[in-house]
Amino acid sequence: MVTANADGDGCVRFGTGETVAVPRLSDARPVRNTSLESLPDGVWLPVLEDAVSRKLVVRYGNDTPADVTGVWIGGTSPGAVIRLFCGKNVPVYVLRNVFGRDSTMASLARDMAEALSGRRIVVATMWKEPPAGTARIPGLVYSHAYAITAFDTVAGRVTLWNPWGDDFTPAGPEGPANGYRTVHGEFTVPLADLHDRFGNVYIEPR
Repeated sequence: MVTANADGDGCVRFGTGETVAVPRLSDARPVRNTSLESLPDGVWLPVLEDAVSRKLVVRYGNDTPADVTGVWIGGTSPGAVIRLFCGKNVPVYVLRNVFGRDSTMASLARDMAEALSGRRIVVATMWKEPPAGTARIPGLVYSHAYAITAFDTVAGRVTLWNPWGDDFTPAGPEGPANGYRTVHGEFTVPLADLHDRFGNVYIEPR
């Protein structure tokens, strides 16, 4: 997907067949919208961020791709981003569904497990605010997107990854009240907590 030229410039080829040229990253670029903990992961993520921002052209700041890099996810549906990678329209699960909660969770569990077994993209988003009458979960970022990397169908637990790569230790038992133990951005939550506290889940189609 990513190729580099001898001069340091690169090119990203998306699943839609479209290509985007990405100029050589500045020394400062990898730390923009990236935590210190994720810097050892390399520069592939900033390269993809630049390519996506140039493709989607989110109008922000003084209207150049460099100004929107790192903020595109805030103004663009993750479904639109996933579509660039797979070339297909992406279905979305709307969570926090009080009516039909059990059937929604059952369908979500089935579709997540099937997608992950096929190594397809699954993304969860956290809305700007928590559900009415609840407090924010410590350690989690709101108005943010998380990759779902695994689902334990037996334990009913979902593994998520925050690309910021941060660490977090709850002040008490894991759960919505104290948060979830996070190492290098990775943490697990019960499927019920994912449904009740997160916003949407986007699943790459076959």
